[in-house]
Amino acid sequence: MNKLILFIALCLLGCTQSEISTKSANATSQPKPENQTSVASNTDLIYALPFAPGVDPLSVCGPVDDLEHVEYFSGSIGENAQYAADHQASTVQFQWLASARIREILGPGSQAGNIGSVRWCTGTLLEGNKILTAAHCFPDDSDDWELPSVNGQVTKAAVNATLMQVVFNYQLSGNTGADRRVETYAVKQLLEHWNGGLDYAVIELGGVIEENSEYSLTPAQISTRVVESEEILAIIQHPRGQRKKIHSGRSAGLVGPLLHYGNIDTHGGSSGSGIRDKDGVVVGVHIQGGCRVTSGTNKGVALSEIANHSSFF
Repeated sequence: MNKLILFIALCLLGCTQSEISTKSANATSQPKPENQTSVASNTDLIYALPFAPGVDPLSVCGPVDDLEHVEYFSGSIGENAQYAADHQASTVQFQWLASARIREILGPGSQAGNIGSVRWCTGTLLEGNKILTAAHCFPDDSDDWELPSVNGQVTKAAVNATLMQVVFNYQLSGNTGADRRVETYAVKQLLEHWNGGLDYAVIELGGVIEENSEYSLTPAQISTRVVESEEILAIIQHPRGQRKKIHSGRSAGLVGPLLHYGNIDTHGGSSGSGIRDKDGVVVGVHIQGGCRVTSGTNKGVALSEIANHSSFF
């Protein structure tokens, strides 16, 4: 069984009742109605990657999706509204290139599959024009999506990474409620992928595809320290390929290499998001759902574990 199928099988929803009581009920204050959604079923699966067409299970801790647009963050569990403003700029979105461009890059005998222009995963900008994300964001097989291929052979992860672009600033303006102007970059190469069997990846940015002169790249701070239980955490993310959002909660501790958190909402497409501490420092990579309405946790790989296998941390 390949890694992608394994992670799909692991991702069942959950969140404890005590955690539900700590979640803010501010979803109704959001500028778009997409934010507040009831969980359809306790048994819905949250896929490691964005949902395939026609599949839309939820991945929230509790009965209501409490994610907020990043520029409308009201603050919770100790952070204030300035927290998102100070740390959101380094959060990026991976998006597949348009189908025609994929075929142009791959050449004769190529097919783009059904993923052209799909908004895919989330990542975090690091120093040196590197992006930290989840390894499963660069698949070389999938049961749910038709991936690019050449002469009938599906392209490998290292190639698929270069068939995506990195999108900065895809979010709603807190002043106008309109979309911010984005800045996009090519992916130059996949540098690390599943090192040590851990679900993380590092890519290197290529050249600018679409420039925004008003936007400047702002790398995140990172730490490889061990995260303790009950620490305040936040995840800035692109859930379901949507505009940038945020939710915060508390650590439920480490189990092996995985950092657990039972009251931070995520969705497909949130994979690869940086898990941040109370100071906005990235301490892990979100990879997996697991929250039910009344039990369970979402999960990420701790940077303290990644550091044992990576040349970048």
